[in-house]
Amino acid sequence: MKRFFFSILTITVMVWTALVASAQTDTLPYIPLYENAASKNAPTADNHSVVHVASNNDFIANEDLRTLYNLYAAGKYREAIAHSRKMSTADFDKLEHQFHLKYAIAAYKEMELNEEADSLAKLFYQKNPFYETTLFDPVSFRELLDNYYTMPKFSVWLALSNNIVMAKVDTVFVISNDTMQRKPDYKFNSFGFQVGFEYHPLKWLSVSVSPTLTHTSYTRSIRRHEMSSYKFSDEYTTIAFPMRIEAGLYRRRAAFVPSVFAGFQPKIIVKSDITSTHSLIGSVDDRIEKSNADDKNKVNYSVLGGVRLSYNIHRLTLFGEVCMSMDTKTFYDTKKQYLHPDIVYKHLYIPDVFYIREMSLSLGVKLNLKYKTVAKFHYGYNTK
Repeated sequence: MKRFFFSILTITVMVWTALVASAQTDTLPYIPLYENAASKNAPTADNHSVVHVASNNDFIANEDLRTLYNLYAAGKYREAIAHSRKMSTADFDKLEHQFHLKYAIAAYKEMELNEEADSLAKLFYQKNPFYETTLFDPVSFRELLDNYYTMPKFSVWLALSNNIVMAKVDTVFVISNDTMQRKPDYKFNSFGFQVGFEYHPLKWLSVSVSPTLTHTSYTRSIRRHEMSSYKFSDEYTTIAFPMRIEAGLYRRRAAFVPSVFAGFQPKIIVKSDITSTHSLIGSVDDRIEKSNADDKNKVNYSVLGGVRLSYNIHRLTLFGEVCMSMDTKTFYDTKKQYLHPDIVYKHLYIPDVFYIREMSLSLGVKLNLKYKTVAKFHYGYNTK
């Protein structure tokens, strides 16, 4: 039942996050054009070939934008720049803003005013971080915009995980001959919920911390002889703080992005319930229940690493990942194995000493909160 409600809560939060992300706009508020530095000595249109753009621009409703297009198409780049400056504070909608900036950028580039063109190109990408050029865009604009890319700066994610837990046995305590030297058999059941906070210093590199709440239970069953059996179970909850570095393998405009990561995590046991049950055929089960974690290493540390595959949908990223982790300390504290004398003397059992290894399979959704526009090289051209 706990797992059912836990899953419903997680799905609800993830759906809410997706709705919030989809409701967000993909652009920033409109910013007037930067003042250009077109000097009288700038190259004239006579030194440039006229660039004609095959598009539906003849059907532009706004008269000022139609004039801007006609001036650019006629090769009158200086006049196009002057006309674009007059419209710098105009009340345009999103598509009109894009059109205005595209032809202003192209005109600056044709006049070889590279610094001004790049300043506006960066502004364009800041306002439209997910814009993809088309054949209808001016050639100079397309070539210049290819010099830029946007990258998420800050992100937050939610994830739900199913954990495959494995015990690396260190010591098996034998009081009676019921184990008969057999390898202990543990059955684990574990799931978790994670909230991640991520910072991207580079497009391909990120650092993150992701507080994780995990609920785990395991049982250890022993067949003592034909008439009796024994079962020890432990149900516990941990809070971990994974800190990791992740490197993405980006390809241009690829929706799917694979990445690898590594890190470590402190892990704290916040609750533990143990049950010791001795069963004898023909009699009532003898059960001992306790609620404490005093016999465990309450604070443990793990090294971790894994792979992630992300699918980007503008500000929203869906991802799945596989993470391997291994504790550096044993689960039970070897100095506190005898804290439950009633279980030791009545049920003849001492918990085994083992290390925890986990393989977590996670699905999640990430919301990219802030973006940064980056140029591949300075001012859109190589300055050798």
